[in-house]
Order: sequence, then C-alpha cells, then structure tokens
Amino acid sequence: MARKFDSEIKIDTLGKWYYKGSEITQEDVLSFFKKSLREDEKGLYIENSYAELVEHGYIEAKYFPLFISDYKIENQEIFFGLENSTPTRIDAFDFYQDEQDRLFCRLKNSKFLKYGFNSDTLQFLSKYLTETGDVYTLNLQGLKLAVQKFVGSIEVNLPAF
Repeated sequence: MARKFDSEIKIDTLGKWYYKGSEITQEDVLSFFKKSLREDEKGLYIENSYAELVEHGYIEAKYFPLFISDYKIENQEIFFGLENSTPTRIDAFDFYQDEQDRLFCRLKNSKFLKYGFNSDTLQFLSKYLTETGDVYTLNLQGLKLAVQKFVGSIEVNLPAF
C-alpha cells in the first residue's frame, strides 16, 4: 500500500510550481513531477516509487497542472503531445470552457487532472472552433467534439488525510 501525504507542492494561479513556498525552477525536477502526476478519487498526487516503497504526495493546484505542449497530424488523426505522457489521440479528451473563457481538456473518465494548451496548440484549435449561439464545437479531421461549459473551479485542493 502506498504511503499518502501532503507533498507541500502547490501550483499557483499563474501555473508556477512551488515547494514549501519556494518556486521550483529546475526543469528536470519539474519534468519528473509532471511525468509522475496521477489522480485518484481523492485528488492529484505525485507518485514516487523505490524498490518496494510507493509514495503518493498530494498536491494543491490553483491552475492547470499540465499542458498540451504540441500536436501532430499523423495518418489523418490528430495527437496531442502531453507533458506527462506519450502522444494521445484528440478524441481521448473531453473539452471544456471555463467561466474565464479558457479552453482546457481532460482525459475521458478523469476528474481532477486538467490540461491547458500552449499558445501554438490553441492557435491550431481556434481554426476549427465554431460557435452556434453560446455552444462551441471543435470540427476537425471528421470529428465533431463538443466544448462543454465547465461549472465550478479548476482548482484541486488537498484531500483530508
């Protein structure tokens, strides 16, 4: 069984990562955390394992913890490049627009782990975004993907331990 605890890692409203109040600026450390970020029914955590030991250090996120870093079109399919995983087909995601009109997505069946978009990917997607009344849809490569209104906060708080 994994040891579960508050990692003392927080993501602020600008997307900066902090540990015990100090900004994490080392790219290799950030990359490790992003690649190890997972979710369960309680929230978001960084998974660390060594031999038999497994730890789940939960984080607090006031902004998107991960971003879609790029996209590619291959065999007439669109893939998103994720900061924490291998390229993933666009239809594996649900798309949302929050109250500040920010477009984001999350993998289907995911609750806490939300992905923002870098500017290049947003620009690419904007070419395929249509509006009918107050309903947005992404129409690309034969796919019609609804952009749902997201009600609530994008923030993820620490679980009660």
